Amino acid sequence: MVCRRTHTLTAAIAVLAGAAALLLTWIGSVGIWDPWELETADEARRLASGQVPQDHAGLSVWLVSLGFRFFGVHEWSGRLPIALCGLLAVLVALLLAGLDRGPRAGLYAAVITASTPLFLFNSRLMMGQAPAFAAQAGVALGVAGALFHVGERSSGDWKRALGWICLLFVSTVLAIETCGALLCALPPLLAGTTVALISGYPTRFRQNPRRALAGFALSCLTLGLLALVARDVLADRAEYSPWLGGRAGAGQPETFEMTLEAVFHSSAPWSALLPLALGRLALTPANGGERYTAFRAMLLLWIVGGYAAQTLYLARYGEEAPFLPVVALAVAVALMMRDVEESERSYPVYAVVSLFFAALIIRDYALYPEGPLAGMALSGLQLPEALNRKRDWAA
Repeated sequence: MVCRRTHTLTAAIAVLAGAAALLLTWIGSVGIWDPWELETADEARRLASGQVPQDHAGLSVWLVSLGFRFFGVHEWSGRLPIALCGLLAVLVALLLAGLDRGPRAGLYAAVITASTPLFLFNSRLMMGQAPAFAAQAGVALGVAGALFHVGERSSGDWKRALGWICLLFVSTVLAIETCGALLCALPPLLAGTTVALISGYPTRFRQNPRRALAGFALSCLTLGLLALVARDVLADRAEYSPWLGGRAGAGQPETFEMTLEAVFHSSAPWSALLPLALGRLALTPANGGERYTAFRAMLLLWIVGGYAAQTLYLARYGEEAPFLPVVALAVAVALMMRDVEESERSYPVYAVVSLFFAALIIRDYALYPEGPLAGMALSGLQLPEALNRKRDWAA
């Protein structure tokens, strides 16, 4: 047992070190992207010099300003805090998948999270949304801990319960400050509360005071944020709303498939397995155990809720927003890989389907060089044909 834990810890350290290398290597070798990264850099530089921001400055801008304040105004110093948030998101992915399927699934989730264009570009640029990835994943980790890992044993369970509740509240505050309650905090909260209500967890909450406390905290937090978001949606004010993460505006939203296309392209190469993983979540066998089924239902509802929240946000309150449940997608693929591995069976249909999706990704990357950057949600971004490295993407 000790030897197995040592190997698991060594593997986790190796994966995190690899993720750190991907995020931090040559982080200052590229100049500031104009105009997208330049806007964030200018706002952060003003904050670092003590000026009051003219508009709402989210957590990402404050983090960049801290990098400027401590290390000077450089490309690498502004990107460093965002990259560290990305590393934190990788760690949370490892812990979240490990809660359900053990450390091996956690290692898969960490590798998948750290190796997609959607995650890497958002973690290596100042305007990236790695802080939102980490905050939302932290909320989901707090929800999963409060629902499934409180009341399992008598010794120390009060401390465990309070620890999960504190993680839930702190992550929620950070999520709201980063991108607002609608986009960042509500999807995992609503997913967990819905699963708790439909899967019979209220009965066990009543039977165990520690679970009752965790369930009560989760329900109150979810309902409170939902009421605040609904109030501001109905008010439709022109002022910035921290609950909506934006202000009411006009414009023609894109059709629904645009978000799906962006997620598919920017989640490569794992997007070749993603449709299979989502289908497996929806068709989870009932004999897998109650917690097994409930966790997967929460994961699927988190992804669907994130898509619904982004659709509402883009329709009225903002022009650009990357898909935030990145960790949820990675955990879904990791769980499918772990299930297939443990079954010790061959899955030829999975292989054929994933090969077809991989061929589609290679074809789209060859035709559209900006495909890997689709998850950044940057309007007007076009890459020159000289940067269309078709053979590299195919490999």
